[in-house]
Amino acid sequence: MIYFSSYIGKLSYPYMICDYRKSFQIRKFCTCLFVDSGIFIKDRNIKKIVKYQKIGDVVSPPDIVEDKEQTIKNTLEWYNYSKYTHDVKDMCIVLQGINKKDYIDCFNSLKEHIPDLCFIGIGGLLHSTKNKVMVKEILSLIPYFKKLKLKIHIFGLGLPWIRELLQYEPYSFDCSTIVRTAVDGFVLNQNLKPVLVNNNNVSSKFRQDLAGINNYQVNHFIKNYKEKKQQNLEV
Repeated sequence: MIYFSSYIGKLSYPYMICDYRKSFQIRKFCTCLFVDSGIFIKDRNIKKIVKYQKIGDVVSPPDIVEDKEQTIKNTLEWYNYSKYTHDVKDMCIVLQGINKKDYIDCFNSLKEHIPDLCFIGIGGLLHSTKNKVMVKEILSLIPYFKKLKLKIHIFGLGLPWIRELLQYEPYSFDCSTIVRTAVDGFVLNQNLKPVLVNNNNVSSKFRQDLAGINNYQVNHFIKNYKEKKQQNLEV
């Protein structure tokens, strides 16, 4: 997560995920502030995570990429501490694994201990995007979880996957490419292709503006996609 706020594409309205250190400065721009635990990859101090997450509307536990067992352990520790301190808000409980079965097992294990689980996140896909078969397999779980009346967030899937992702209509998703292209001085065109607009010696404010433009392009793409789908056009 970079030093300024990163934008998120959402299917019903745009919202943001932010760097904790800048969160209070950008809070006024958020419709819904989703605070995950990405900044704590190396530091798994549960008390510290819960403290920072107090600023958010939606929070998620410190999962471990592709590690189902450790993710379950971390999540339950985080959940029990948050519950004890009365800091539980809207929770997006993250699932991890290396295959379809792992994700289902992870969900079932967590559901046993978290009875109010209604919002899940599917993580670990960014590390697996080169394995297209696996990503498609994991995304195919979305209808399964939707039948259980769950909201589903997809973590860290790049722009090339948005069209595929929209077919499953998850509740929300995030796309780091929106920010990464802005950091490199690129803006997205109407087809979500990056176009260089400046060199790297530009201000952080300019990069933030690019991130905003890129976020607009992604949301515009999603809007057009949904409109075409409603009109039964090929998308």
